[in-house]
Amino acid sequence: MTRRVVVTGVGAVTPLGNDAPSTWRGLVAGRSGIGELSTFDTAGFAVRIIGQVRGFDPNRQIPAGTRWRHLSRAGRFGFAAAAEAIQAARVPAVGPATDRRGVAMAGSVGRPDLQLLVDIGHLRATTGSRDPFLRQPPHLTLEGNPNLPAAAMASLLHATGPMIGISTACSGAMLLGTRGPPPP
Repeated sequence: MTRRVVVTGVGAVTPLGNDAPSTWRGLVAGRSGIGELSTFDTAGFAVRIIGQVRGFDPNRQIPAGTRWRHLSRAGRFGFAAAAEAIQAARVPAVGPATDRRGVAMAGSVGRPDLQLLVDIGHLRATTGSRDPFLRQPPHLTLEGNPNLPAAAMASLLHATGPMIGISTACSGAMLLGTRGPPPP
């Protein structure tokens, strides 16, 4: 039995743009998303050039009412891109909970945010501490969980079917599946 897969919606948060259309325009125009790091002082770092997402506002780009408080910065990018794809595909986000709908999301989650590593380095430099177990707020454990963006999307879509988050380094995707008989 041959099954067809159809892409019905696309979303993106990249160094070229905070949505799919602006990212595509940047690609077609031949723009580069690479530039100087601007989220913290790079003095003392050998490398200061990166592909950085700029101007991302989760309050504007993540649907209202979504519980994204514990998503990492990368998780917020992935969630916003998935929400854009869902909207483009015209998938209804509201409705009764159904186990016929499942979510699989992959992204660069599960690693500490670069800003967190800089903050830890700064704390160690200013306090002289070499303690490998610096006290950290409990929410950081949640931010590193690769299942959290998928769980937030499943909650938004009232999907109670299979749900999984997969750490895929620097790339990601979301798959929303509906279980049922195959089309004729």
